[in-house]
Amino acid sequence: MGGRGSGPEGPRMLPRAPGAVNREGRGPPFDRGTGGTTMRRWWALAAAGLWLGVAAAAEPDPLVRTAKETGRPVLGEFVSETCPACDQLEPTIEEVLARHPRIVRRVHDADREPELAKKYGVKCVPVLVIVDPEGRVRFNQVGFWTAEELEAVLREAGVAEAGSP
Repeated sequence: MGGRGSGPEGPRMLPRAPGAVNREGRGPPFDRGTGGTTMRRWWALAAAGLWLGVAAAAEPDPLVRTAKETGRPVLGEFVSETCPACDQLEPTIEEVLARHPRIVRRVHDADREPELAKKYGVKCVPVLVIVDPEGRVRFNQVGFWTAEELEAVLREAGVAEAGSP
C-alpha cells in the first residue's frame, strides 16, 4: 500500500545525517546551546591546518634548498635500486661532474622519497633535474645521456662553467 519505508503507523523516519537540519531548523550539534564552543574549536583546527599546510608548502625541497644555501647549481638525480640504466649512467655523471666541480650533486631514491619524486613528475627513472643557484628548475627529464649530451644539457641550462668542454 505505502511506498518503501512506510508502515501502518506512517512513514518511517531514517536516522539523520550528522550536521543535517531538523524540522525545527536546528542544525548541527554546535547550534544546540554549547555557546559555539565546538564551532570555535572547528575553526581553530581548520586555521591551524591551513597554516601548517602553508608552512609545509613554503619550505623548499632539498634540491632548491641546496642550490639557494650554497649559491651553486644542483644536479639532482632520481634513481632506484632496481634500475640498471641508473647504474650505467653513474660513471658518466661522475666523469662530467669532475669537469664541473662547482655543480652540487644530489641523489634521491624515487622509491624512498615518493613525495619529492612526485613534485618533479618522476614516473620512471633515471631523471635528471638541474636547479640554478636562484632555485629555478632549468632542466627536468627522464633518460640516459652520454657525457657529450650531458655537457650540452649543462650548457643549455646555463650552469656549466665558461670554457668547459
